[in-house]
Amino acid sequence: MASRIGKSGIAFTRGFYIDDEIELMVLALARAKKSNASQVVRESIVEMFKKEFGTINVRKIAKELGLL
Repeated sequence: MASRIGKSGIAFTRGFYIDDEIELMVLALARAKKSNASQVVRESIVEMFKKEFGTINVRKIAKELGLL
């Protein structure tokens, strides 16, 4: 599902379904922020993670959830 680039920690992920309305929302946000769709999605995920867990310490949360 994801492919890694070297040791940089960057992964291209595919396999998520995004319907037409969500895609338009992402594109509109990207244009309004003078950014790109990938950055909008990344920022949204970070914001949701912080709201849900109260931190962005992903390794700590992943350990607590048994993902690592």
